[in-house]
Amino acid sequence: MLFKLSGLLILICSTIAYSQKDFRGGYIVNNQKDTIKGAVRFRPLSKLNNQIEFRFCNKNQSVFYSPDSILAFGFDHGKAYETRVGDLKGTSSFFQKLISGDVTLYKEDRKYFIKTDSLYQLNKENSQKPVGQRVVTIPQYIQILQNELIDCKTSLNFMQTGFNDNDLVRLLSDYHQCMAAEYKVFDNSVPDSKLDVYIVGGYSLVNFEILGERQFNNSNLLNTSASGLGFGLGVSIFSPRNGGKWEFLSELNFAKNKLAKREIVEFPAFSLEFFRYGEREINVTLPTLTIPIGLKHHLNNPRSSFDIGGGLLFKVYVNPEIYTIENNTPATKYEYNLKNLPNTGLWVGAGYSTMSYKGNRTFIDLRLNRDFTKSNTQKMISYSLLIGTTF
Repeated sequence: MLFKLSGLLILICSTIAYSQKDFRGGYIVNNQKDTIKGAVRFRPLSKLNNQIEFRFCNKNQSVFYSPDSILAFGFDHGKAYETRVGDLKGTSSFFQKLISGDVTLYKEDRKYFIKTDSLYQLNKENSQKPVGQRVVTIPQYIQILQNELIDCKTSLNFMQTGFNDNDLVRLLSDYHQCMAAEYKVFDNSVPDSKLDVYIVGGYSLVNFEILGERQFNNSNLLNTSASGLGFGLGVSIFSPRNGGKWEFLSELNFAKNKLAKREIVEFPAFSLEFFRYGEREINVTLPTLTIPIGLKHHLNNPRSSFDIGGGLLFKVYVNPEIYTIENNTPATKYEYNLKNLPNTGLWVGAGYSTMSYKGNRTFIDLRLNRDFTKSNTQKMISYSLLIGTTF
């Protein structure tokens, strides 16, 4: 029943994952200059120039906006865009705003623009400029910057300014500081790595095979299963630069799998040629600390994705108890040798994860844990259905 339910959940979630779009918390500014909060579909920069897809708060239906229908849009604590006309034909498009102030820097596709009294395009083509009796060849964007930032010309290092986001933003930041003017730099950076901390809880089922400690033959070879709830804490590290498709994870999970039941079994009587039937009580308590370490891969969009993963597994058993009591016979308690329980192994898993507009990630995983056996009679395989969320 557990496998059917888990399979159904993963099948449904994976189907949903491929139909999901990457919406992130953001806003639009309409033509009446009203700011409206909601969620903006995140897409590559080149696809955001001419149209955006927007969802109002608490609504799943999308509305599409072109540069002529709104003044600006942006993502919460991230990139910001404004409607601008950037060519001689008078065509409007969304320009990414890198820094705003007395001088504003824009980016549209691979082109840069600065706005002072007018909007000027920066380009890398070289031009000649007379300096005294000499003629110097310098890039045109350096000439434009020198002309527009002339008030702080002696304080700024124009010739060391490259044609890229970081250098241009740094130069304009220095200019605003030189002028003692207010300015704002918009977050355009993508960190090399990011760490998430999450809590996890779920249900686990352990199948094991173990031999009785006082056993003279295999009649007391216990082959059964125990189940229980668990909880834990985990960390994941991923790189936004590759879209977060790969993540390294490590968890510390605690589960208390238990079993208590009675069953009718066949016992030897007097000699191996005669048998009798009796009742046996089975008691299993396996408090276990599990430490999975491995990789997880998001098959499509990391913000709403079908996932697969795997890695190493380490276990520590906290005062485990496995024993049977045979009724209708002289009182004999068959203890089991728990010193050789396997405590290393491998795990593989599949699941579904989604990320909210605020960046909180929720996931559901079905995992198979296969322990490395220490003997032919000490076998253990476990299955776990886990639900987790970052905080």
